[in-house]
Amino acid sequence: MAPERSKLVTLGALVMGVAIVALTGYVFYLATRTTPTTAKGKVAPDDSLQAIGETAQKLLAAGDWTTASRVLGSAVEQYPADVDLRQRYAEVLQNLATGAATPEEGQAHFEQAYAQWVAILELGDRDAAAEFRAGMAASSAKLPRKALEHFERAAVMDAQRPEYALNLGMVQYNLGMFPEARVSLNRAALLKPDLAPAWGMLAQVALRDGNRTVALQSIARARAIDAADPNWRIIEADAATIIDPERAIGLLESLEPALRAREDVLRIARNCYGAKGRFGDAGAFFAAASDLNPRDGSLAMQTADLFARAGARDRAREYAERAREAGDPGAEALLARIDAGG
Repeated sequence: MAPERSKLVTLGALVMGVAIVALTGYVFYLATRTTPTTAKGKVAPDDSLQAIGETAQKLLAAGDWTTASRVLGSAVEQYPADVDLRQRYAEVLQNLATGAATPEEGQAHFEQAYAQWVAILELGDRDAAAEFRAGMAASSAKLPRKALEHFERAAVMDAQRPEYALNLGMVQYNLGMFPEARVSLNRAALLKPDLAPAWGMLAQVALRDGNRTVALQSIARARAIDAADPNWRIIEADAATIIDPERAIGLLESLEPALRAREDVLRIARNCYGAKGRFGDAGAFFAAASDLNPRDGSLAMQTADLFARAGARDRAREYAERAREAGDPGAEALLARIDAGG
C-alpha cells in the first residue's frame, strides 16, 4: 500500500513548528489550596500534590514517560477537579503521542490529551492560553472543527497574541475558509511582522486565489525572515512555476531528497519541468522519489509515464514494472503502450 502523503503537509508542519508549547522542564508547583474539595470534585491536597509531582518528576527525568502518564492518570481519577494535575497529564500524553510507535497509538494519546484540556476548560479555567492549548491538542488529534472553536475563542480573549491569530488562520485555511484565513493571517503579520509562517501562509492564500505576484512578494518576506526553512522554497517554486519555471526548477533541485519526494513538491516539479518540455529531467526527479518509496505504485506509474514521454523506453519499462509489482491497475496497459513504442 502506498504511503499516505498530504498536500497540506507544509501547513501542518508550520502549525506544529511555530505554536506548540515545548515539553521541557516539568516543575510541579503548589497552588494555594484552601479546600481539597470544590463544587466540581476533589482537588489534591498540598502534600498529595507534592508526592505525585515528585514521583512523576523522577520518572520523567529517567525518560519513563509511560509510567509517568500512568501515575498522573491515576491521580486525575482520584482528584478529577485538579486543573494542575490534568494539565501535567495532558502534556505528558502529548509527548508520548509525538514519540508513539504507530500512528494509531499517537492518535489515541493526542485524543486523550485533548480530553484533558476540555476538562480543564469545563472546570472553569477558561483563559486565552487554555483555549489555545486546547486548540493545539485538537489539531494534533485531527479535530479541526474543535480546534477552530478553541482558536477563535483564544483570539477573541487575547487579540494581541500573534500565535493565536496565526493558528486560527491555518485551521481556517485547511477548512476551506479562505477569506477568514486571510484576515487572521494578516492580523498575525501585523502583530508580529517578522513572523515568517504568517507570510508563508499568506503566500499560500494568494496562490489559491491565482495571484502569483502577491504570492511571490509574501514568500519573499518569509524567506528574508527565515532563509533556512525549505518550505518557503517550495512555496516560492509553486508561485514561480508559470512566471519563471527555470527558477522554480532550481528551487526544487536545491531540496534534500526526502523533501523532493513529497506529493506537493512532485506536483510542482511535474508542472515546471513540463512547462519547459523537460520530460526526461522530470522523469529523473520522479525516479529519485520512487526509489525512496518503491511500494508506491502510483508514483512508479507517473515516473514511467514521464520517461515514456521523453522517449526513454528502458527506464519507462523499469518503473512500469515496479508499478505492476506494487499492484497498480494501470501498469499492464502502460507496459503494452511502452512496448508498442507509444
